[in-house]
Formats: sequence, structure tokens, C-alpha cells
Amino acid sequence: KNKKAAYLERYGRPGSDGGWHFLTGEQAAIDEVTAAAGFTYRWDDASNQFAHASAIMIVTPDGKLSRYFYGIDYAPRDVKLSLVDSSENKVGSVTDQLLLYCYHYDPATGKYGLQILRVLRLAAIATLLGMGAMGIFFWRRSKAARETRPA
Repeated sequence: KNKKAAYLERYGRPGSDGGWHFLTGEQAAIDEVTAAAGFTYRWDDASNQFAHASAIMIVTPDGKLSRYFYGIDYAPRDVKLSLVDSSENKVGSVTDQLLLYCYHYDPATGKYGLQILRVLRLAAIATLLGMGAMGIFFWRRSKAARETRPA
């Protein structure tokens, strides 16, 4: 509790305590969880605290780690797409699903990249549907004009 209070004081935004969660447990459980996640840390005597890399990990509904984002700056789009992807389509809107179709996660860069061929396929389908709708519209309009023309 003291560590949380110290961080909240440094953060300086009253009422934000509900958004900060510090997990505690027995050392054996901590070791098991950190080993399973591939998360390492060590005690630093000089700073009197634990030293560790900064990262967020995205977990699937069945508890499997699906994505790692390292560093302290995470692109909101990448985090959102990874949540949609990892949730097995249980979260996210139709627009998010469409974005996920157009972007693919690249483990080498740790980011989502645009898939040009998928975008072109969607554009081709939209063009064909648009042309088909226009064809039907003009055909019906022409048919209606012929029927109302006096003989």
C-alpha cells in the first residue's frame, strides 16, 4: 500500500487511485507467473527497487500470451488491434474487424503493418458492388421511363 500511495502522490492526479493496481503474492507464485510470461526482473540495491523492462502483454481469453509490446510508448492503434485479434473477435466493432483485416502483426517489428493486397481486394469488391448498384439503379430508371412514355 505504501508503494501505491507514493506513486499516486508523484502522479499528482486526485481520484486516480482506482486505476492503479499493484499485484502481490507469495514469492513462489510470483516466480511461476513471471517465468511463464518471460518477464525478468532483479533487485537493484543502488535505487532500492526492482529493475525490469517496461512492457505490456496481451492475453487471449483462454490465458495464452498473444502479443508483447516493449517500451513505454505504445501506438493506440496497435494495442487496439491486438486486443481485437487476441479476443477472437469478441471485442471491437465492425470497423475494428475491417482494420484488423487490412493490418497484420509483424513480430519482427512488434507493430501492425498495412497489407496492401488486402486493401486492394476490399477496394475491388467495393467498386464492383458500387458498379452493380449503379447498374441496377440506371436499369430500373430506364425501365420506368419507357413504361411512362406515351405511345
